[in-house]
Amino acid sequence: MKRTPLSKVLATIIATALIMTIAMVAVTAQAQGSVGQILNSANINPVGLAMDNRCNIYTADSSTGNIFCLPPNVSPILLGTVPGTPTALAVDKLRNVFVSTMKGTIYLVSLDGTVASIYRCDSRPMGLEIDRDGGLVIATGKGTIIKVNRKDIVEIQ
Repeated sequence: MKRTPLSKVLATIIATALIMTIAMVAVTAQAQGSVGQILNSANINPVGLAMDNRCNIYTADSSTGNIFCLPPNVSPILLGTVPGTPTALAVDKLRNVFVSTMKGTIYLVSLDGTVASIYRCDSRPMGLEIDRDGGLVIATGKGTIIKVNRKDIVEIQ
């Protein structure tokens, strides 16, 4: 009868223990329904998410136009309200929040609560991003991509 080396036996035992541990974690997670952490369960109908370099999360409420900041482990903070129905948002390095609406208007919401209309698109914006120079990149429902340079971001009437 041939003997199995001790190292192979130990490797088999370790592998079996690892598989059993992973299986138990998976079953536990499945029983709990999710392994994700709930960051906010307030009555917000979020549209879009953006995160700044301090791990604050920003979102817009699609039914009220309210713009919220969700700092880690703190209740949501209302930054301001934009007129209309928000469609997308982005946040820059200065923590200014850019919010687009169904009618094509883009608003800048400052940390002090100031809301200013800064740009109008010919169709509904579907996505917003901030480029490395602080400019705004807009994707519209017509398939157009628009770049607004940082120096051209000013309040419009």
